Amino acid sequence: MAAIGSILFNVLALLVTLGILVTVHEYGHYRAGRYFGVQIERFSIGMGKVLFAWRGNPDPKNLWAPPTEFAISLLPLGGYVKMFGEQDPVADAGREVEPVPALTDEQRRGALTSKPPHQRAVIYAAGPVANFLLAIVLYWLMFVTGVSGLAPVVGFVEPDSSAAQADLRPNDEIVGVNGKATETWQAVRMQMLDRLGETGALQLTVKNPDATQSRELTLPIVAWLSGSEEPDPLADLGIVPFHQHLPAKIDTVLPEGRAAAAGIQTDDLITAANSKPVQSWSEWLAVVQANPEQDLQVGIERDGLALSLTLRPAVRLDDTGQPLLSAAGQTQGYIGAAVQVPIYVMPSLLQPISLEHNIHACVRKQPSSQLLALRCSRVQAHEPHAVVRFSTPRNPSSSHNLRCA
Repeated sequence: MAAIGSILFNVLALLVTLGILVTVHEYGHYRAGRYFGVQIERFSIGMGKVLFAWRGNPDPKNLWAPPTEFAISLLPLGGYVKMFGEQDPVADAGREVEPVPALTDEQRRGALTSKPPHQRAVIYAAGPVANFLLAIVLYWLMFVTGVSGLAPVVGFVEPDSSAAQADLRPNDEIVGVNGKATETWQAVRMQMLDRLGETGALQLTVKNPDATQSRELTLPIVAWLSGSEEPDPLADLGIVPFHQHLPAKIDTVLPEGRAAAAGIQTDDLITAANSKPVQSWSEWLAVVQANPEQDLQVGIERDGLALSLTLRPAVRLDDTGQPLLSAAGQTQGYIGAAVQVPIYVMPSLLQPISLEHNIHACVRKQPSSQLLALRCSRVQAHEPHAVVRFSTPRNPSSSHNLRCA
């Protein structure tokens, strides 16, 4: 069911994306045609049979014609703008056509075919130009709002793992993988996934709050994760991201998982497990992993109400259906739920390249500006000790970490 839901979501996302692109494209043709006085007969999103339609306002340049018909059609895989005089009724030789009535002077002025070549060229080019302008606007919005993600700070290193043997330590920040900069955990994973199936060495560049210089670590790999259907490079290396200060608030619940079966819902806050308080997601994760197939009495907070549920974590399995063991050789619990990660937006007076809300033990570069201190205090109101990574208008290519302490 989860796979079917994912496929349906992807199909829906594709249709929505195509709908936006087509609408903007056809709107470019529409606006250019109206500007040059061409009568627009129909503006349709989708192809085929018209599902429903409505009329717009009369065109002052073509009062002789009915207003433009705006339509939503059956097949959401395209769209079109039908302009008066756009199609030649005798284009298909051998097909009988109705005689073309003579056009009045008003109709001729509103026909596409009566426009000079340079105007028709502008009308035809307006669609692609509109899509190009849309891309510029979207990239500008990405630049202004920034790219959010968790800073790649290590929270825990599994004993005797490859990462531990390479001397990776808690609170280390992975700033580079194989010589390429990594500002978020997503970037770290993407660089690691490029090495799947290879044999050799993985190079990590890390920085620690207690050191001024970065360190270069070498992790050997042999046919790395080859054959794995769902490779997890971090887990294989024994690296656990730093999530200590993330509250144990549920964001995603898999429909067929143990969490859903126990009645856990999105936005539930885990407050206790077997009568012991749960302060963070990392604490809750440790409880779940340590209790496979064991009943847990879980306290949650939902809409301001305190509730109690019984939850039995399943045993996490590998790709072959066998129990997935920890570095200590123990089976691990799994419930099918994910943590809720808060997203913040940097103040408009800064130009952010990314906004990190992972808790960081140190500040890589701490500006003394009172303006930054003020902006930091606003973020701190939502997440104490949050790390903000930013760039300034004077030097947009240089990024900094600022801890809101």
